[in-house]
Amino acid sequence: MTPSRRRGAARQHALAESRTWLVAFLQQSLGPEVGEVRARDLLQQAEAWESIPVVYALAAHVQSRPQALTSPSPQAPLALLRLLRVLDAAEYGAQITHLGCAVCGRTDVLLRVNSAAGRCCPTCAARGRLKECSRCGRIQRIVTRDAVCRRCYLADTDRWETCAYCGRSRPVHTRRGDGSVLCERCAPRPERACVHCGRVSK
Repeated sequence: MTPSRRRGAARQHALAESRTWLVAFLQQSLGPEVGEVRARDLLQQAEAWESIPVVYALAAHVQSRPQALTSPSPQAPLALLRLLRVLDAAEYGAQITHLGCAVCGRTDVLLRVNSAAGRCCPTCAARGRLKECSRCGRIQRIVTRDAVCRRCYLADTDRWETCAYCGRSRPVHTRRGDGSVLCERCAPRPERACVHCGRVSK
């Protein structure tokens, strides 16, 4: 066996061990009625079965924190937060505790952003990016590396380019594959379903 194949075999063996450990962890945490197939299905729904780094990270976390389902760490991996939501939807809500945003405490959204204070909701994560604009001096969300807010960025004619459709010099909204740009008025609008009637429209 070549060295690369040996390394591949070793990774697959370690992955299988981590999966086995996670299945056992769920069975122990949720009760004996949760069989191996059911535990595997829950992990797959949480996207914590196929990806080697994700499986490793989740297995390492719950090994170091056996009460992860009922007392999740503010620095918990995203896979654990997805698993908690999957378990809640699968009627295991009484056996888990959702992690709250480290800033506002909300638990109704997936906390994708990991800050120094802990997992944050999208709203608090965006607020954490508010800084003083180098142009207008207001506290705004910064959109450029030179600390310029969106309002000042859009007003800066030096950043404008000629729209490939209407020919006007406008702020860039969309850059196409060939390098040409479209302004906001000319850029195609995505189709979305109406929340009331369900019809798809732009």
